[in-house]
Amino acid sequence: MITLPFLRYDWEETIKSLSKVAWFIDAAAIASELGAPIVVNIVMMGALLGAAQLPLDVDDIEVEIREAFPPEAADLNLKALKRGIDAVATAT
Repeated sequence: MITLPFLRYDWEETIKSLSKVAWFIDAAAIASELGAPIVVNIVMMGALLGAAQLPLDVDDIEVEIREAFPPEAADLNLKALKRGIDAVATAT
């Protein structure tokens, strides 16, 4: 919900009314909980994978993350990916 002194509007209801299906997750909060706001994009990728909105396989993405990042960064990104997948599962 967007709340400003002069504006209060529930965007979720509008989006739901215009969409066949919609998921609402707080990717920024999840990334912050992981201690790295920069992984918000990986959280969102996980959400899209969890919602079957990307024509990609989770296992392939995990392999790419492991190959692209040093071990510590890979672990963080894999946690972010899983949290995004899990967030969609509980948002439906």
